[in-house]
Amino acid sequence: MRNDGSAFTDFDVHNYLRKRGFKNPDGEWFECTEAHVKVALIALKSGEKNEENRTLNFAMRPEHKKAVEETAHYFNNFDRTVSTRTPEFLWNAKMRFGKTFTAYQLAKAMNWKKVLVLTFKQD
Repeated sequence: MRNDGSAFTDFDVHNYLRKRGFKNPDGEWFECTEAHVKVALIALKSGEKNEENRTLNFAMRPEHKKAVEETAHYFNNFDRTVSTRTPEFLWNAKMRFGKTFTAYQLAKAMNWKKVLVLTFKQD
């Protein structure tokens, strides 16, 4: 099943693998690794290209979704006619929250093309 609830079949996986250059000289079986099939499944499920060839797909936890929704709402409703300042939103989250992952999810939700994520780690 795709993330939107629609279905795909093994033929879709085959087509994806063929487009990526994998051969199947004997019909059903392809000359590829398990990781390549996982990449194909993630791409077909998400409807995205998966050019990074990720084999793992992480869903947002409820706290990530809440952070993205609240932040997107803030940016979408920021009134630029009232203030000339650049809007800012701070996530005061604990370590291991997933701030970088959530920032990428926010960028996707907002259709941002350029994102700079700064992190700090003290030894």
